[in-house]
Amino acid sequence: MSTFSFETRFGTELRSSDPLKFPGYADRLKLVDELPVVTGGIGRGGHYALVMFDFKAGRMGGSMGAVEGQRIVQTIDWATDNGRPFVACISSGGARMEEGMHALVQMPRITAAMSRHQKAKLASIGVFNGAVTGGVYIALGSRTTMRIAGPGTTIGFAGPAVVKAALGVEPDMECYTSEYAHQRRQIDAIVEPDQQEAWVSAALGLGRLPLRLGRPVRFPLAPARPPESATELVANARNPKGPSGIDYVAGLMSSFVEFGGTDPTLRTGIADFEGCRVVVIASDRHAGNGLTTVDGFKGANRAMKVAQQLGLPLITFVDLSADPSPEKANMARAIGKAMKRMGNLSVPKVSFVVGEGGSGGALALTNGNLHLLENSSFFAVIAPELAEAIKSKSLTGVDMAELMRLQHHQAIEQGWLSSVVANDYRAIADAIRTGIESPDRAQDRYARATDLALDHSANGAGPSLSLI
Repeated sequence: MSTFSFETRFGTELRSSDPLKFPGYADRLKLVDELPVVTGGIGRGGHYALVMFDFKAGRMGGSMGAVEGQRIVQTIDWATDNGRPFVACISSGGARMEEGMHALVQMPRITAAMSRHQKAKLASIGVFNGAVTGGVYIALGSRTTMRIAGPGTTIGFAGPAVVKAALGVEPDMECYTSEYAHQRRQIDAIVEPDQQEAWVSAALGLGRLPLRLGRPVRFPLAPARPPESATELVANARNPKGPSGIDYVAGLMSSFVEFGGTDPTLRTGIADFEGCRVVVIASDRHAGNGLTTVDGFKGANRAMKVAQQLGLPLITFVDLSADPSPEKANMARAIGKAMKRMGNLSVPKVSFVVGEGGSGGALALTNGNLHLLENSSFFAVIAPELAEAIKSKSLTGVDMAELMRLQHHQAIEQGWLSSVVANDYRAIADAIRTGIESPDRAQDRYARATDLALDHSANGAGPSLSLI
């Protein structure tokens, strides 16, 4: 059972005029006056605005009329004016038929209110239970920054009964479940009703939820000595007993509210770092086959969007190779969108390669202040063994890792790296704090690396690229 409660209620004086004089509606409105379908106001503690639907009130199925729309808009606007997040606990069949277009026009009014709230870089969370369909789902539920649902919740544009009446066929009920929505990132988590307030509090930075790793945490392994070769460095980075990105999240973040997705090798969410809310993207090469899929990059894109929308720093812990097989799913576009979005972020962004930095997929998730972990990580245009397979006919008897200049001092000489950080929590935490306060100079570093690769002696000219 939901545990949300109100400190103050808005619009309690509002009443419907029964604008269409719909048969029997006036009698049902008397019930709604006593037990509202929608209550809006300030949530417990005054930390956020809250809207709650009652699906059973007045036998209205949680439907929205003009009164309900007005209360929702009032509540969202209060949140915007007072710089507060907004939480919508929804159980609704959509716009109310008994009020016709008076009910339907509440959708663009709510959409406009949500846009004002989002423009103020404020968070909103949709909490779905029972059934969430129609106009309320479109205008309110689907527009929230984050969304959770109880097990077995019905979620969709047109409810199953509407689909059956319109098309004369039985709908596929699986497509309407919260479980189906979670697999397709339409919601971020499936949460039991009595745990939903705790999830919301953690997502808003008002409480904490521990990271559910699903396995023992792997702590940083400090090599006894620096690697003597690039080949040894690659072996250190791929140590099967070593940590991956999500392990560093477990060690550095006191709370982690995870976003939905089906790729366990790339996990995203809102975390607490030393009292500062941040958005995190973290690899887990120990999950599945260790190869990040298109869905993983879609999740990363979503996390970046949330960071920008809420004005939160983005921290990434990368240890990945992209799955090269799903060309039908358009992996190139997924990686390209992530690279573009991260490059365009105006929020602080700090990235660590904590194991393997595998080509363009890894670079798409480190397109900011970029650090390598001392003695146990590397970044390469392609995995050394794959490069060796490609060049096997033209190069024999060579150490491809050495040929690719993967050691850290070589990376610094090449100009594209921010720094090398000691592989321990204290040093990484220091780098995160510094990175949050420092401007992103990624394009400067890329220009410097490009300039170093150009032969300026060919025309006697000096450096040709602008290093801002």
